[in-house]
Amino acid sequence: MAPRRCGPVARCGKDFAIPHRTRDGDRRCDRSPVALYIARAAARERIWWQAILLASILLPPLALGILLSLAFGSHEPIGALLQHIGVRTSNSASAFVVTQVYVSIGYYILAAIAAFDGVPQTLELHAALLGKRPPDVFWRITFPLARLGLAVAVSIAWVRALGEFGAVVITAYYPAGMPVQLWVSLQSFGLPAVMPLLVISLWRLCPCLGWRTSSRSDAMFNAHIVKLRRDLVVDVTIQLPDRSAIGLCGASGAGKSTVLSCIAGFEEPDDGFVRHDGRQLFPPSSPLSSRPVGYMTQDANLFPHLTVAENVRFGLNGDPSDREWTSELRDRLQLQATWVSPASRVSGGQARRVALARMLARRPALVLLDEPFAGLDRYIVRGLLEDLVQWQARLGFKMIVVDHQVHILERLCAQAVVIEAGHVVQTGSWDEVHRVPATPLLEQLLEPL
Repeated sequence: MAPRRCGPVARCGKDFAIPHRTRDGDRRCDRSPVALYIARAAARERIWWQAILLASILLPPLALGILLSLAFGSHEPIGALLQHIGVRTSNSASAFVVTQVYVSIGYYILAAIAAFDGVPQTLELHAALLGKRPPDVFWRITFPLARLGLAVAVSIAWVRALGEFGAVVITAYYPAGMPVQLWVSLQSFGLPAVMPLLVISLWRLCPCLGWRTSSRSDAMFNAHIVKLRRDLVVDVTIQLPDRSAIGLCGASGAGKSTVLSCIAGFEEPDDGFVRHDGRQLFPPSSPLSSRPVGYMTQDANLFPHLTVAENVRFGLNGDPSDREWTSELRDRLQLQATWVSPASRVSGGQARRVALARMLARRPALVLLDEPFAGLDRYIVRGLLEDLVQWQARLGFKMIVVDHQVHILERLCAQAVVIEAGHVVQTGSWDEVHRVPATPLLEQLLEPL
């Protein structure tokens, strides 16, 4: 069966992509504001939305007022209908508010889009994989990280609405808003008469200045991943018995990280299947928040606005046993000194240990590790290797590991899957792989330095 192509993706680093749509086919931001929807939209759709919003910004205010009058005037169909139910569409408080909202909404949404663009989507994906549903991801990750930009967006829209004159003159001359009242007073009584109104206008801007900047399963895991890349087609089949671990070995660009990303649900395969514990994870794609998967990517992707402890506990639900388990992770991963520190202030090596603790805290049934020990000191790696082996034996999770250092894969995994140019070229124990390498490239990868 020919592989089918999926929707557009946003590139996010080597061997890593974020699908534009969620795992169940719906937009990721289906419960989020319009600005977040546009910020996560495909490029072509986003251009159309921005063009519509720019119309309310680039058109002269008088032209905007005329357009509103043509649409909602008392003699127009919509306006006549509203008048019939008792809503006045001109020279009324409702017309005044509608006009101000219309002329300012474009400024708010465009500024809010920029704020959401500054939130890495990888953080949202990791939060979802830690068991959080879209509303929780928005309020606990996206909104806190975008709040300063959203405060700027509200401030811009507030000032723009208060200062609108041209459109308001056309649609709602009475009752007079502040700009119209300033104009009338200036014409009738001169400059001294408008000073009190000017002071009131400045006072009404104060809100803009008030923002602060401050269950275990032992079932077999089966996956057949088919993913189209620009320069190769990844086509890999993996079978993982209960309480076992396999190491994905291969040169850079072979497709190892793509396999993990598709299993985790960060990417959607173009074809194939992913099954765990008799449950079909793909197709169709199951939501990230319901997958029994822990995934540690090549980047730590910590939530920078939370402390180290809050990062580690992010995916937990308050079970009494969680406290003892997180304390063990803290001590074994040597996180005591940074436990209450902001995640944004830890070093690269510390960040990777925090990411490992956060991933393991939920006790996932399937653990995916992509270069887990990059940037760590050798003495720390030795301890972590022993800890992971012990934790797997105790908790019973299955594990798939990607690493360029073969000796690390040998310590963690009894079985090897060798991938070259997106395809499996050899499987078996490490003794078998060392004794009879399937390809010359594999033989070179196995040679010691």
